[in-house]
Amino acid sequence: MIFLVLVPAVSFALFSHTLFHTASMIQFDRTIHTFFESWSTPSTLSFFRWITYWGEWRFLFPFLLAFSVLLLFCRRWKAAILLFISCTIGMRLNAALKVFFGRERPEPFDPSLLPPSLAYPSGHAFGALVFYFLLFYAVGALWPGNPLRKAGWWIVSLWIFLIGLSRVGLGVHWASDVVGGYLAGAFWISLTLWIGRKGKVWHATR
Repeated sequence: MIFLVLVPAVSFALFSHTLFHTASMIQFDRTIHTFFESWSTPSTLSFFRWITYWGEWRFLFPFLLAFSVLLLFCRRWKAAILLFISCTIGMRLNAALKVFFGRERPEPFDPSLLPPSLAYPSGHAFGALVFYFLLFYAVGALWPGNPLRKAGWWIVSLWIFLIGLSRVGLGVHWASDVVGGYLAGAFWISLTLWIGRKGKVWHATR
């Protein structure tokens, strides 16, 4: 299991090294940015704004708090504590990584959309992956047997992808910022699941 934690960590490190030391990666980012800029309209920006809202911490935190309280109410206190701590510390980790890499954001398609934080890795991509994945994983692990579980994974995966895409579609992130956010999020998820298994958090209800 520890191997599954190391793989995304190494992948993120290698991707970050390549990004900041390879000119072709920067050119790729600019090409993708230009492509989305050429398709940018008030309608597409409105759509991407709506999608991106569901990956913002101001939405995710109240949802996380409510779900944690629900787990406590169901006497799944280990899962509640682990999920709450993982998501909150994870977002702080992502903020620290932004400062460490110090990458500036691209010029947004609407100047009013420019966030105050740095670019890499994307907090929306990281937060959406960690939050929605862990929430759905917890529901499936603690209350298995739902016939819609497989379809649910496809829906959650698509939703996480769209949230990351919305950041590029708004012009507030380079495409590689989003990829980096997903890789960092995959590491954090793997670490959380490893801790959960060690602590026997994911035992299903009987």
